[in-house]
Order: sequence, then structure tokens, then C-alpha cells
Amino acid sequence: MFILTAHTALGAKISKKPKEPIKCDVESRKKADACADKLWFVGRNSRKYPETSQQMQKHCKQTNALIRCAKDYTDSCAKGVQKQLANVMLFTAKTNQKSYCSKASKREEVLSFASCGNAIRDPSSTCMDTFLVNLGKANAMESKFKVPHACCAFHGLKSCIMRAARDKGSPDCVDKKMENYEKYINAMAGNTLNLMCTDYEEDSDKCSKLPPLPTGAKYSKAPTIMVGFGNLLTNL
Repeated sequence: MFILTAHTALGAKISKKPKEPIKCDVESRKKADACADKLWFVGRNSRKYPETSQQMQKHCKQTNALIRCAKDYTDSCAKGVQKQLANVMLFTAKTNQKSYCSKASKREEVLSFASCGNAIRDPSSTCMDTFLVNLGKANAMESKFKVPHACCAFHGLKSCIMRAARDKGSPDCVDKKMENYEKYINAMAGNTLNLMCTDYEEDSDKCSKLPPLPTGAKYSKAPTIMVGFGNLLTNL
């Protein structure tokens, strides 16, 4: 029910027929994946956080364009659970874009942690790399362990980012700024985690009781978060 509601709400707000038909080919998929990657809060293909009001205005405008880019491909080419998951993720991005771009208090939250997020860009991107590797390994697990391992891997990603911020030890990453940063990460991931991870929440001890992920180079790193989660759900 939530997935269908999210899809309808998102479509009503931003769905318009593209000027040219979307081609469902490899190049179009890569373009859509690149747009989606830039919407995420961390990663080598993500954007730097805006540190001024002027940068924030530009960031918000670009976010709308990136959502439309990913949504156009999703509407035309994605199927089944991949499409449903993409719509949940894009709905979340759109909801947060509206909140963080239209409310002065939320804009100030982003500006407060932006310098910290940018200061730890390299280590936080390494955190994302590890997460994508673990997401790929989770897809190789027995079906009943795929989603739990993916959820636990995400909790590990957030912990890794927060640890990198604490280790930075600079005025950019003081407690209040980190609190706003963590709140932003939770908001960006919220609907996806609520959809998938109700039994494996961050404060649960269930992650430590899961069988270990497989080891070895033969397990493919997920190319993106959206593709990684989509493949995992498709292969259940």
C-alpha cells in the first residue's frame, strides 16, 4: 500500500511526459543511475553539501532535475519490484527536498553540517564503497538472510560515516552539527528502511546474530544503492 501511495504522490507532483521518448537502453540506464547517485547523501558520485544560502538554492534546483531524470527512466523502463523500490526512494528524495529546501529551519540544519560532511568526503566515500560491497555479498546469501544483511549493512554505513566525523576532530564536526547530519541521513533513508528493515532496526542485536557474509573477490560490488537493493529484492 505504501509503495503505491508513494508512487501516486510522486507522480502527481513531478511526473510530466518527457520531450523525447526515453530509450530503455544501457546508456539511458547509466544516465538514470548517475542522477540517482547524485541524490544520495554520501558516495564518490554524490554532490558536495551546500555551505552557503546561495549554494543551497542551487543545490535544491539541481535536486529537482536529478529526481526528474531518474523518474523519467523509472516510469518508462523499470519493472516490478525494481520500479516499486525506485519510486519509494525517489518519493523519499522528493519529500526531503521539499522539507529541507522550503523550511528555513531545515535549510539551516543542512548548512550547519555541510562543512563537516564535505570535510570527511573521502572517508565517507570509502564507507559507501564498503556498503556497496556488502550489499553485493548480501545478494549471494540464502534468501531469508538477504534483506536482513542489507539492512545491517546500511546501519554499518551510517556508523562508519559518524565515526569518520568524530575522528575528524575539527570544529566542522562538533556534536550539534553531527546530530543534524545524522538526522539528515536518517531522513534520506527513512522510507526505504521502514519498508524493508522493520525487524532489523539500528538498535537491535539481531545483526550480530546473522550468519557471516561470504568472503572473496568473486562477489560483485553493487554498482549503486538503487540497483543493489533492487537486485536483492528481485532475487528473493
